[in-house]
Amino acid sequence: MVTVVEGICADGTSLSPMLIYKAQSTKVAWVDKNAPADVIIGHSANGWTDNTKGLGYLKTHFGPRSSSAAKAEGKWRMIIFDGHESHVSWDFLQYCIQQKIIAFCLPPHSTNILQPLDVAVCHKS
Repeated sequence: MVTVVEGICADGTSLSPMLIYKAQSTKVAWVDKNAPADVIIGHSANGWTDNTKGLGYLKTHFGPRSSSAAKAEGKWRMIIFDGHESHVSWDFLQYCIQQKIIAFCLPPHSTNILQPLDVAVCHKS
């Protein structure tokens, strides 16, 4: 089992993913040597994300030296996510405020209806 945490920007660019394997440790063979340097590889007993991994993803892709911060040029940004505990921890939300990130949590059990990454929402005529 593998959990993939992914993201895209409003300009259509993508963020490198975080892969979380169900394992006791991470194996070097799991990482493609040609993978981008900012791909996050981790493991957990159940293969799921947790508060530490969620905050790590946020710091990597939205921290002060990230491409997201460079594009924002000091202005506020927004991150849209589901209500998983790793996205609504106090540390996660506090980091968002410190980095000028508006944290927007989708209503419970609605991501299958809202389809935030559905191409129809972003389709240009």
